[in-house]
Amino acid sequence: MLFLTKGIKTPLSNNKSYIKGKNLIATGILMEGFVHFLMFITIVLGYKYQNMYEFVIPTIFFVQVIIIYAGLQTFMYSKVNVSYRLGVYMSLPIVAIVLIHYAIFFIPGLHALVDGDIDMTSYDAYLECATSRVLDALLTAYIVTITSIGVYFLTVSKIRFLAHIRKYHNGEERSKCTWIHILVWSLIVFYVLCCFTILVTTPEFNVTSLWIQFVLSIIITISTLNIQEIYLHLGQAFANASTNVEEQKADDATEGADNGEDTDPENNDGDPISVIIDRWLNRSDRPYLAEGLTINKVAEQMNLNKRLLSQYLNNVLCQNFNAWINELKVNEVKRIIEEEPSQNFNTIANRVGFNDAPAMTKVFKSVCGMTPTMYRNSLVK
Repeated sequence: MLFLTKGIKTPLSNNKSYIKGKNLIATGILMEGFVHFLMFITIVLGYKYQNMYEFVIPTIFFVQVIIIYAGLQTFMYSKVNVSYRLGVYMSLPIVAIVLIHYAIFFIPGLHALVDGDIDMTSYDAYLECATSRVLDALLTAYIVTITSIGVYFLTVSKIRFLAHIRKYHNGEERSKCTWIHILVWSLIVFYVLCCFTILVTTPEFNVTSLWIQFVLSIIITISTLNIQEIYLHLGQAFANASTNVEEQKADDATEGADNGEDTDPENNDGDPISVIIDRWLNRSDRPYLAEGLTINKVAEQMNLNKRLLSQYLNNVLCQNFNAWINELKVNEVKRIIEEEPSQNFNTIANRVGFNDAPAMTKVFKSVCGMTPTMYRNSLVK
């Protein structure tokens, strides 16, 4: 279902990132189905399916962890080209342990160097030998450790991501992030359950685990499909979801201490940045027309962190600070020319925060492609 579902195309959504993350999670779930299929074949052939829990299932589960984790990071950070280098490095110990395990069993004479008194014609007997048990313990310990670290970073990433979204959008849009909560917690439960499945191999627990994993797979599938709705509404806010919220708060506190003012980012009652900026733009004193504006001054007036303001301008409005301010001033120049066509350009320049008319003309032409004189003449025509 996940593989066949196509992403909705829209200019506001990072469609490629969504499709990439969706396919990674679909691959992880497909591997779960592959494990169940192998268990079914093992039972049909009359072998002990519990033997798969020694090396086969833990290895496949580890690959699942890497793939699904990469899929979720793709969702939350909008990275189409996810780096697999770290996953490959972390997989090397697993590969080494599994290769040693099977090499000892299949290569004639090699087992004599470690457990010469064990009958290696039976794989069941080999699993009971000391070497196999040590390798199995090392494999299990490594997988549980890496999975625990993954769960921690998954939780931290979710907290940072949702905090970032709260700064960009209002309550109705933020409520759509519920599916992110459901997906992350479903994956965490899935990881923990798989770890217990590796450690506890009783038939009763295996059956219970099988059904729970089946239900979780359905929940993960539904959550993944619904996440696309978030992309359609939240758009570019995903581009910098990796912002470290704690670092931003520390910067706010430092700047507030330097200025002797309270710059707590929560002073805006949780309003999204778009609302805060609109409130600033609609002030009666038109603060964007002041001379010598800097992003530090504007962020201070808005009671925002300057980094957060800069990221919003760059990622949502697709402008840097200077271009944004210049466009606001040029729009004001155009309004004055339209309403007061006889007004002197030097006077207009002083009113909108330019040093003189030539400076205003230069900025006006860079924004509109024509000079103020040409714009006024076009209105007359």
